[in-house]
Amino acid sequence: MISSSLQVHYYLFGVAFGVVALYSLLSIIRLWKRKHLLSQPYFISLNILVFLMGALRSIFLLVDAYNTRNTFPPLVAYIMYTLFLPSVTSAFSLLFMSLLAATRMQFISPSIQKVKVIVFIIVVHFGLAITADILTAAHLDARIVLFVCQMFYIIWGLFLFVGFMYLFGQLYKAAKDRQVLMNKYAMKKLGVPASKQNQKPEHHKLTLSLGTILTLISSILGFLTVVLLIYGMADVYGVFEKTKTPEAWRWWGYHTAFRALELAICITMSYIATQPFR
Repeated sequence: MISSSLQVHYYLFGVAFGVVALYSLLSIIRLWKRKHLLSQPYFISLNILVFLMGALRSIFLLVDAYNTRNTFPPLVAYIMYTLFLPSVTSAFSLLFMSLLAATRMQFISPSIQKVKVIVFIIVVHFGLAITADILTAAHLDARIVLFVCQMFYIIWGLFLFVGFMYLFGQLYKAAKDRQVLMNKYAMKKLGVPASKQNQKPEHHKLTLSLGTILTLISSILGFLTVVLLIYGMADVYGVFEKTKTPEAWRWWGYHTAFRALELAICITMSYIATQPFR
């Protein structure tokens, strides 16, 4: 039996994830009613993924945290736990591709920047996760599949998270250059001498939306999950060590840090997914 302090700890995380899931569900209902919204399918898909992430974590933690009482069948418990990370990369794939389409920036080959390619990658990621869960539940040696699944998240996740950081840098630079030109134009209209027009203004109010900034924050949080996952593979669990048993305090610290990052990702994503209401 887990201690009462741990139960409270899991309960608080579970409730927080549940609130995010409920918020996303309400957003899906509101978006469904907006028939003339051109980006309706995109925002509904994003909210569905956020709802899936929040609901899975909430049920998993509130009903039987980490299945310590064997409430869930092993396969169900594994699937509920492992589908979170494929959902993260799927949601970020939508964000990343929509940003590329909106800004018309060239970051990857046009042959890859297609909906069917992204959908294929998403399906493969979910397929790998579920295959690893099935093998593990059947008490088969799934270490290779688990390793491949984790490496898939690391590689694809790094591409998405670092890629968006790069795009944000380009957007920030473009916004800064645009602001400088606007200031020069304003000073010219006011009759300010040309020698003073190149002086750095005291204030720069860059025109980057809060949604874009929050997406950057989400990408940083996602990058941290990659770092934490690598740490867990190497130190907490030992990927290819059959007899590796995680120490209690390391296991608790690792999963607490992961749940905190996951919750932060859910919260920022839920805000981004409700941009039509802003």
